Amino acid sequence: MKKIGLLSFPRYYNYGTFLQLYAMETTIEKLGYACEIIDYDRDNNNESTKKPVDSSYLDLIKKMLSIRQLSTLKSRLDNRIFERKMRKLSQERTSLYDLFLSNHFKLGSVRYSQYKELEQTPPQCDAFVVGSDQVWHPLGHFKDPSYFLKFAPKDQRIAYAPSLGVSEIPEQARDWMKEQILDIPFLSVREMEGATEIKALTGRTAKVVLDPTLLLDIKEWDGISVVSDVISKPYLLCYILESDSYIRELAQEIASSLNLTIVVLPVNKHDVMDTNPDVIKAYNTGPAEFVGLFKNASFVCTDSFHGTVFSIIYNCPFFTFKRHNNPTQAALHSRMNTILNITGLTDRVLYKGKDLPVNATTVDFSYANKQIAIEKEKSLLFLSESLNSASS
Repeated sequence: MKKIGLLSFPRYYNYGTFLQLYAMETTIEKLGYACEIIDYDRDNNNESTKKPVDSSYLDLIKKMLSIRQLSTLKSRLDNRIFERKMRKLSQERTSLYDLFLSNHFKLGSVRYSQYKELEQTPPQCDAFVVGSDQVWHPLGHFKDPSYFLKFAPKDQRIAYAPSLGVSEIPEQARDWMKEQILDIPFLSVREMEGATEIKALTGRTAKVVLDPTLLLDIKEWDGISVVSDVISKPYLLCYILESDSYIRELAQEIASSLNLTIVVLPVNKHDVMDTNPDVIKAYNTGPAEFVGLFKNASFVCTDSFHGTVFSIIYNCPFFTFKRHNNPTQAALHSRMNTILNITGLTDRVLYKGKDLPVNATTVDFSYANKQIAIEKEKSLLFLSESLNSASS
C-alpha cells in the first residue's frame, strides 16, 4: 500500500485544526492509501515539554497582558482572575486534545521542529499533501517552505484546501509565496478569494475544494463524537471567538423565543468570566466533545468558520456573525463566503444593524445538502486523481 505524508498542524490545539486534520487523514485512507501525519511542530523546537493549548486562549491572554494594560486595581484583579481561569481551562482541555491525538492521529515516528530537519531526513512517503487550515497564511508562516512541501520531490506535492487566511497577500510576501506556489503541481485552495489571489499572483488556476470536514458524512462524525451527559435539555449552542455583545444579546433573544437553554463553549473573556446561572458552560470540551455539542444542538450562534461548517453538517439552524470588536477579524470574514455561497445560506449571516430574516429560526437545508454532495464529489475527484498521479 502506498503511503501519503500529510502536513498540517498536528500539535496546534484548536478545534477546527484537529477536526480538519482527522477528516483529511480519514479521507486519504478511504481512497486506499496509508496516511502518515508528519509530526512537524516548529513552535516546540524539541526543547520544551510544555504542552500547547488552544490558540484562542493564548491569544486572549496575550491581548489582556500586553495590549490592554489595565489602569485600575479592579481591572488588574479581574485580569488576573481571568488568566488563572484560562490557564486551568487550557490544562483541562489539553488533556482531551492529547487523548484525541493519541486515539486518532497516525503520527510519524520522527518529530521535526524546523525545515532543515525535514529537508535532511524527509519522511519516506510516495506522495505528500499539505492542508487544510491556514497553512498558507502569509503572516503566520511566511518564509517557512515546509508548508509548501519544499522538502519533497516536486512531482509528489499536493495542496488540498489550504487557506491563505487573508483576502489579499501582503506586498512583502508576494514574491516569495509566488515562487513556492509555482512549484506545487497539484494545486487547490479552500476559498474562492484565495483562488482569485493566487491567479493574480501566479497566473495559475487553483481548484476550489471543500474543507476536509465536509468530506466525511454524519455517521462518520457521529462515530467519534462524545456527547455531554450534563446537558439534558434542548439547547442553543454559542461558540463565539470574539466578545461582541450584540451576538450574545441576539442569542438570548433566539433562545427565549424557542424555549432553549443556552450552552456556551467558553473561549473569550466574557464567556469565561460570566456568572449567569442560567447558562451552561461546556468547559471540558475537546475535539470529540466539540462534535457532540453540534450534533445535539437545536440552534447555533457562532462567528467561527468550523462552527458554521458543523452546523451545516448536522443541518442545525444557525446564524454566523461578523465580528466587530476585532476589526482585523471582521475583515477576514471572507473565509465564510465560499461555503455560504456554495450552500445558498448567505442569509444566515448577521451583523450589527441587520434585521433578523423572516422565519429566522428555521432553515431549509435541502439545497445546501445537494450542493455539498456535488462539491464533495468534485473535491474527492481532485484529491483521488492528484494522489494517483503524485504517487506513481
